[in-house]
Amino acid sequence: MLGYDRDEYVGHNIAEFHVDKDVIEAILAQLNAGEVVRDYDARMRCKDGAIKYVRINSSVYRENGKFVHTRCFTRDITDRKRTETRLALQYAVTQILSESHDFIESAGRILRAACQSLDWEVGELWRVDRAASVLRFVELCHATELKTPEFDKLTRAATFAKGVGLPGRIWADGAPFWVDNVVADGNLPRAPVAVREGLHCAFGFPIMLGEEVLGVVDFFSPEIRKPDDELLKLVASIGGQIGQFTERKRAEEKLAEYIISTNFSKPVVAYVAGRAAPKEKKMGHAGAIVYGNYGSAESKVSNYSKANVPVAKRPGEVPELLRFKLKK
Repeated sequence: MLGYDRDEYVGHNIAEFHVDKDVIEAILAQLNAGEVVRDYDARMRCKDGAIKYVRINSSVYRENGKFVHTRCFTRDITDRKRTETRLALQYAVTQILSESHDFIESAGRILRAACQSLDWEVGELWRVDRAASVLRFVELCHATELKTPEFDKLTRAATFAKGVGLPGRIWADGAPFWVDNVVADGNLPRAPVAVREGLHCAFGFPIMLGEEVLGVVDFFSPEIRKPDDELLKLVASIGGQIGQFTERKRAEEKLAEYIISTNFSKPVVAYVAGRAAPKEKKMGHAGAIVYGNYGSAESKVSNYSKANVPVAKRPGEVPELLRFKLKK
């Protein structure tokens, strides 16, 4: 399951193969106390450096009260665990977008959620500064207590031109990119510092608005990981969602600004269909998907209200609202 030969495994302390020290210590403590370990989830390191999620059932066999050996059954649950965490991330993204008001706020919260859900140690958010033609640092977060002070300091002070470094490369290509070993890549200016502080693998994705790159999100991990096509598809979708959120916010703001700035004299009222539409259901008449408040009737009502446009709850209320507006 982990890819080791017999001689590389037998006779070694089991803790050598566990990623999380506290987890194996807790398992061994239970066994030492004579307890049975049942359905204990853990992460184990493969020979090639990859990480597998496993579920462990173990007990101690004793004869006349003396320890003889342990019996252990370990199942690979990596695929199921990844599916669960990625579904959780998708849900978190829709919730964050429903509660956010701008690109930086939504992207920053998604960055932190992705770090936690995907088990990548360091996450970074960059925005495109079109006037200066560079990517500028916005935010950095850690998934665990691993300290990378030199790398963090360098990152916060950095800017990247298009095509330079991992963020610049993603900006230039407008597509996700994976670096399975930062040492072997020739276009990572921060690689020496990253490796010195234990970061060996990286990937990232663009935040897209149509063909325009608004920003870049990237991640670093202590483990060397093989490219994960399913993960890259997921983050590309998330980058597009953030871009669509930004586009919708821009359109709603422009509508409100137009009505206010032109002092629009004609009476305007609105009716927003689909207030009772369930979340994440496609509306056949518009082909729209509702994610929380993002794209929802509540979101549209809020933006119309900013422009002092009354919104009818039912179609039959439209004439009454118009009569009220005409009296003013």
